[in-house]
Amino acid sequence: MKAMAIGAVVLFLAGTLSLGQNRRGEVLYGKATEATVQGTVEEVRHMVRRGFSGTHVMLKTGSETLTVHLGPAAFLAKEQLTLAKEDRIEVIGWKIKVNDTTLVIARQVRKGSTTYTLRDEQGSPRWDRGRWSRSTGG
Repeated sequence: MKAMAIGAVVLFLAGTLSLGQNRRGEVLYGKATEATVQGTVEEVRHMVRRGFSGTHVMLKTGSETLTVHLGPAAFLAKEQLTLAKEDRIEVIGWKIKVNDTTLVIARQVRKGSTTYTLRDEQGSPRWDRGRWSRSTGG
């Protein structure tokens, strides 16, 4: 249940608001909250809520397990970013707290020698929200 609630918050933030600000205009991310984390993928989750899809990974770092929001599964497939359990990755993104859980909104993901840019430095996604954020059944 907790994972569903966190996933819903992340999908809401990523799919319906500018990631730069919430409805009250408070900054959710930026250079001050940008972090680089490295770890091992424990699980890949594809979540759909209210027609919006999102791919998340549970990333085990040395000291904690983080929920990392990547983006729409269709966009990740187009970019040929595939992740599986036990993959070692590095993520540059914005860390935010939701209740007692730390989430990372990924801007870049490095797997091996390949770097995938998912969002620009202002947090704007590289995918067209109308085309890629709607669920395509997968």
